[in-house]
Amino acid sequence: MECKWEPFTINYDDIGAPNTPVQVEVWDWDGDGGHDIIGEFQLTLTDIFLGPYTYAITNSKYRGIPGYSTSGGFTLSTITPLNEPQLKLIPLAVEITASGNKLEIKDVTGSSDPFFEIKIHRHKALFNSANIFNMVPPSSSSHLVTHYRSDVCPKTVQPKWKPFELHLNEIGGMDVEIEIKCWDFDGDGGHDLIGVLKTTYRELVLNSFQYKLVHPEKKNRLGYQSSGAFSVDAIKPIGPRSQEGPLLDRVHRPIVPLIEPIAYKIKASGAKIVNVDVPIAGKSDPYFEIHKTLPGLSKPQVIYRSSHVENSSSPQWPEFVLLGATLGGMDEPFTVAVFDRDPDGINTQIGNFTTTLREWMVGPYVHAIVNPSKVGRVGYESSGAWKMESITPLMEYQQPSIGQGMEIQCVANKLDSILGKDAYYEAWVVPPKISGSKKQFTSWLYYRSGYGNNTSASTDIRPSYSWKPTTLWYLLLGSFDVGIKIKVFNFDRIDGYTRNLVGCCSFSLYELLIGPYLSPLIDKHKKVPGYKSSGGFEIKIHSFAQNPPQFHPATGYNLRFRIGDVEKVSGKPPLGQIKVLSRPLGEEYKCTLYKHYQTQELSYDVFLPFEGCGVGGPFEKLVWKYEYVSHDLLQKPKEYKGEFKASLYEFTLDDPTFFFKSKELPLGRKHLGKFIIEEIRPVHKFIDGFNLTFKATNLDITDWYSTPAPYLVVKNSLGNILYTSEIHGYSQQPQWLPFPLALQSVGGMNEDIILECWTSHGPNYPPEFVGYKKITLRKLSYAMASKKNSFLFKNDAMQAKRPQDKYNAGTLTLLSAEPIIGAIGLEWNQPLQNK
Repeated sequence: MECKWEPFTINYDDIGAPNTPVQVEVWDWDGDGGHDIIGEFQLTLTDIFLGPYTYAITNSKYRGIPGYSTSGGFTLSTITPLNEPQLKLIPLAVEITASGNKLEIKDVTGSSDPFFEIKIHRHKALFNSANIFNMVPPSSSSHLVTHYRSDVCPKTVQPKWKPFELHLNEIGGMDVEIEIKCWDFDGDGGHDLIGVLKTTYRELVLNSFQYKLVHPEKKNRLGYQSSGAFSVDAIKPIGPRSQEGPLLDRVHRPIVPLIEPIAYKIKASGAKIVNVDVPIAGKSDPYFEIHKTLPGLSKPQVIYRSSHVENSSSPQWPEFVLLGATLGGMDEPFTVAVFDRDPDGINTQIGNFTTTLREWMVGPYVHAIVNPSKVGRVGYESSGAWKMESITPLMEYQQPSIGQGMEIQCVANKLDSILGKDAYYEAWVVPPKISGSKKQFTSWLYYRSGYGNNTSASTDIRPSYSWKPTTLWYLLLGSFDVGIKIKVFNFDRIDGYTRNLVGCCSFSLYELLIGPYLSPLIDKHKKVPGYKSSGGFEIKIHSFAQNPPQFHPATGYNLRFRIGDVEKVSGKPPLGQIKVLSRPLGEEYKCTLYKHYQTQELSYDVFLPFEGCGVGGPFEKLVWKYEYVSHDLLQKPKEYKGEFKASLYEFTLDDPTFFFKSKELPLGRKHLGKFIIEEIRPVHKFIDGFNLTFKATNLDITDWYSTPAPYLVVKNSLGNILYTSEIHGYSQQPQWLPFPLALQSVGGMNEDIILECWTSHGPNYPPEFVGYKKITLRKLSYAMASKKNSFLFKNDAMQAKRPQDKYNAGTLTLLSAEPIIGAIGLEWNQPLQNK
């Protein structure tokens, strides 16, 4: 067989030197791109200068076979020297018309639906806006990115695709590797690979040619040559892209333009999404989330959540907007996870996939939704398809105003509760932990709803409820990532007391902003096999609110309350005592903020300072205790102790009624009493100290040779003397004059002060130590109300001499503790206005 080829030119500079060998390969062309090599030979420029010659074409596979000499001859018949080199201009940009030939059949219909992608090696490109997140600069290593995606040619193995453009500056160089992947399109996103071609820009633009597509898993099979041909049919030089062209054209430049899109508007849909509900005959209620791992965080965060589409395998989701700063860069990966929504909040993941913004910017695409737990099963490809239908870069985007608060609508679905009971919920704020500090904020009740509106269908066994909207004010909550905990309760409106926790869930304001919120209600005390949730709690943003309620500074509350519904003994209330415990130092509830003496009076009017509550002031949780002794003529006296926990802020909310709970109760009782707020009034005054008046009785003064002359010395916890009283001569029962004690000199309401009693025996003799009492200003402040205003003096030296005695050195009695009002001090903002 003989053939004649078109004349071609070789420039001296292309070879480099006269004796540099040049390899010439001769091939047998095949329409499927599986061209067979006939043979090869080598020559040099020196050989060409010698004149026409016929070179033997040999095939290395056949060398050494007996009888084999050559596979033919290659004749240089005419050699024409040129005075000047012939310039071979490679166009900077081309339009290529491509087709496929004899592509592998992938579908059972005996055909395929081919499309191809062009991928190139390049470094990661970060958006300038990624600097907001202090993202780590991309490494110098390159990776494959999608540069172009063709249209789909349905039901053919001889596709003819639309022309496409290649620009040298976007490729990165003439010899940068280009990878062309040809796929068989599937509507469920499970596209099947037909074959891969690896080439360069230099090679593609040489001339029309048919390149073989090789499937990487089949290339070593016996007899396998190719999965078809990728044919470059026509090459047309074109001009470079305009610097001001459409943004979607400019995203392929090696450097992302300085002017970036602020946001991206995206339209998505689903197809062939599998049903994970029971019964299988139904359809899923799909929605999706976009997850992104942000710098400094180890776990992906949800940056967007779509609404759900009920009972659909082909959902059409509303358009949504993603901010460029959140995505970080064209090549930053993020994950799209698709779920089946369940009203009880136990949403089932259908599958997920990972992609980049660049993949979407090259055109519409169908992603396979893959369930990781099913990968590897025979015949499994996907659980449906997620379609990116369109993407629109937005150079200007005004984020919707989120106001100063959000009005939310709350719904509880399919509660695991007792039929006929009412339901309500509480919203608690869970402040973040303060690292390395004992002073931690406790959770505090932000809102308590009214009774829910039962929205259950007549056939529902588990009831559902909705409540009137309420507003979450940002100023009060503190931040968008502060934890908010929902507690849902059953409540017997007739009984007025019994309430049962249904379950809890937690969220943040940020989670509400990214999309509709639905979470399971979990009762951690339930240990029933198969337990998943006690229902679902759904929150929707009803609207964004302006003009939050004004909060006012105060230093404490004047609180008037009473205790009702108590046990009656012989027709009268029991002799009871109220006590309030706090933790101002962030430790356990060891500090008594207020204490009242034993009385049958059940109404109280007290002042409770915020500074004593703890670091959260009026929002700090307190322990309210009620104790009494039941004197029944027929039984022995029995002591009962009940308590509840609540912050002062909770008393400003609707329905501020609480019950003293106890593990041990009188017969027929469910609680020890009801705590009822009658009035709560903010006070704005700063306590700077106290004017104290003391007296002493029964002082143990042992000097029989002189008349006692006792006096009082006050020291702080460091031992510094803060005050020395006058000498009260000739008395073992002195009453000293009132004296001021400044809060600043003591160090605080909860710092110890030492009250020492001494007696003077005149200027010629040393004073005699009588005894001491260690106490805090806090305890002194409520000592009068508790009627425990008398304290025993201790003398450690005398006690050591008389270990068998219950020794004391006398009694110190507080006669009055009048607060000193200061000009400045600690205050907290709270909702009630001073009147």
